Amino acid sequence: MAQPVGQVGIRAPGFQGLNTELSPINGDPEFALLADNVVIDQIGRLCGREAFATYTTLAGKNNIEFTKIGGAVTEVDSIHGTHVEGPVCVYKHGYLQTSSLRVDTQNGLSRHRSMREVEELDENATYGVAVLKDDTLEDTTLPAGVNEQLQTAELVMFKEQTFLFAKQTPFMVLNDETWDVVGGKAILGTDASGNPSQDINGDIAISAYGRLWVSGVDGNYQKIYYSSLLNENSWYDPRIPPEYDADGNMTNGPFDPPFNPQNDAGVIDVSEYWPTGNDTIVNIHAHNGFLLVFGRNSTLLYANANQDPAGENGIQLQDAISNVGLVRRDAICNIGTDVLFVDDSGVRSIGRVVQEKSNPIGEPSLNIRRELQQVIQQEIAADKGRSAIKMEYIPSKSMVVVLFRNLELAYSMQVNMPSKTGGLKVTRWTDCYWNDSFEAKRGDKDVVYLAGKPNRGLLKYKDYVEEEPYTMRYESMALVIGQNPLQVTIPKSLIYTIYSNSLPGDAVARWGFSDRMDGTYDFRIDSDEPGSQYATDEYAEGQYGLGGSYYFNYKVHTSGSGEFFRVGLDIEIKGDYFALQEITINSAIGRLSA
Repeated sequence: MAQPVGQVGIRAPGFQGLNTELSPINGDPEFALLADNVVIDQIGRLCGREAFATYTTLAGKNNIEFTKIGGAVTEVDSIHGTHVEGPVCVYKHGYLQTSSLRVDTQNGLSRHRSMREVEELDENATYGVAVLKDDTLEDTTLPAGVNEQLQTAELVMFKEQTFLFAKQTPFMVLNDETWDVVGGKAILGTDASGNPSQDINGDIAISAYGRLWVSGVDGNYQKIYYSSLLNENSWYDPRIPPEYDADGNMTNGPFDPPFNPQNDAGVIDVSEYWPTGNDTIVNIHAHNGFLLVFGRNSTLLYANANQDPAGENGIQLQDAISNVGLVRRDAICNIGTDVLFVDDSGVRSIGRVVQEKSNPIGEPSLNIRRELQQVIQQEIAADKGRSAIKMEYIPSKSMVVVLFRNLELAYSMQVNMPSKTGGLKVTRWTDCYWNDSFEAKRGDKDVVYLAGKPNRGLLKYKDYVEEEPYTMRYESMALVIGQNPLQVTIPKSLIYTIYSNSLPGDAVARWGFSDRMDGTYDFRIDSDEPGSQYATDEYAEGQYGLGGSYYFNYKVHTSGSGEFFRVGLDIEIKGDYFALQEITINSAIGRLSA
């Protein structure tokens, strides 16, 4: 006897984002088990991410890889008197080699493996810094001897100027197209042995509360030097004041540079305050009047950093939190209301950490905790000491991107969209062939730049056109269609409702049961005029709506039977916006499986 066909609709499938922590069996259809190369749009639909679009490169240089983007150069247009802003780009160039990289990630019930060829620059590559002016990258002049130190360069904005900090070289300021050394101008620190050092040469640096704050001077990651207020030339001077005899002659000098008794700079030694014993400064950050000092395995919170640090009500240690640290220097970003960072357990919020101490209860990556922990460890094993985990806040998109450079993998988190579990809504991006990102103002527009890997150039996160099409992918949780989870589901057809601007696209309908997705059917979203006649075959039908953008309803006939039905969709993105509006499942219910 034929079973009646029922209909189940999944509206806005996966709009709560990726979730690999819930049981995939009889899971919540609002979450996705797979959500690759998608974001969540303003009305809650999964849609294709924007493209890593080719933009420009540096003329006259071959085999370019951009490694860092930061700062924002402000120049005056002499004709119009307007300000033009563009990023500062650290790059390297050299001879390319080819090696194999395996990506192996567990995503719920599905394990994804891929082998791909990765282009790398050899160890003899040279470094440089370029500035984007209008739409042209222009090379800058670096002091002699500054090359491989730029591997871990840090770009900092201070007093509307761009400063560059790197290991083993005095920090520099960008003047037009030339980097001038700031070190040597009344700068004095001490190295790890207590010997005088003339240079502030650390590679951990921020601009906050009207000062520059730097760690890593002479390789010492237990001290933080801070400049005088609004003065990059005045730093802590540990020497005794000059002494004079009765005739007015200096008896303990002269000093070079001259002793400056008026500076309000200083130094903070954190070596005795780590809660778990010995640790090392990985990064420093500022938020709400606090100075946040991140070690690898612990975190220090200094209050009153926005006051005179050495004054009566100056900086003081307020809290020391154990078992919460920062995995890599660049794995941190400030979203305005909070500071997010990556530790070994996933993405953390400093606000939650202060409340919960070391207990990771409400971290933003709650929905992908175990998957993300696995990816973090894979990246750490592959990064060879580089700061290969990058976290960037993109305000115009209300999005935080956590990039794993070696794995060419990223997770996007919608900071304005908490999921119903308490974690942020998360999606995953694959084939991320860029190293860094930076959002800058160009006129009245917000532009997101991406530092491309070898021969990719400087990119923009914009529109939907890449050198090769990329695929947005969705997989549902395993669904119970009938009232009894042990009843067999017999799927008859699927209807996909897709929202787009009516450009062609290739798609693959996918379905299966439990941990298998064996059913597939290829179909094409055509670009015919709305209202035309459309061919209908045995398996697929196309129906179109009206207006500037269109709803596409595609019916796909299915086969098979089993418990815990799953449905998915792959769409090739090669020029237009696609969003997944709804999936309708037409099915019959069979006998009990047990």
